[in-house]
Amino acid sequence: MTARRPELAGFGPHVALLALAALQVVFFGVAHRTHSELVAASREGSEHERLAALHVLANRGEPDAARFGPAFVAELLADDARPILRRFAFTNDVCKFAFPALQLEWLLARLGGAEVLPGHLLDFVVQCRKVGGESVGAASSMGALEARWAARAAVGGGWDAADGARVRAHLAPTLSAIAENLESKR
Repeated sequence: MTARRPELAGFGPHVALLALAALQVVFFGVAHRTHSELVAASREGSEHERLAALHVLANRGEPDAARFGPAFVAELLADDARPILRRFAFTNDVCKFAFPALQLEWLLARLGGAEVLPGHLLDFVVQCRKVGGESVGAASSMGALEARWAARAAVGGGWDAADGARVRAHLAPTLSAIAENLESKR
């Protein structure tokens, strides 16, 4: 004999779900910003406020590909004072508009240079290990060693010149493939 499941009584669960849906509509209505408010927020405010506004601008409605073009990418890459905003240049939000040649050239210059910094490794992970494939500059999936290095770099763990040299040696084949790919796209 099978046990019977007690039936849900009345409309109580339905009312609760409708109340939850109404609450979500109110929350999203309060948090909604117009296009002009987002453009203003993308130029002013803290790094996180600017990043949030840029993310919405890149993904809402009909995104403006010109806004996220080469001049925008160059401006972000030149901003060493705000690494969170610089890292935005490597995301799918920006790379979906055009092949990320500027981003890949920037990475090749930093990771092939005299000193590999933890931030450069994080930029590499965001650019080359993201979902999206070659069309957005991704190279391949991240291995366990890269994941450990990236986690250590993200939390500000100890990093010295020897670590940078190990990272550079490990990434050399990937960087070589990226350089070849860039040459073929020119």
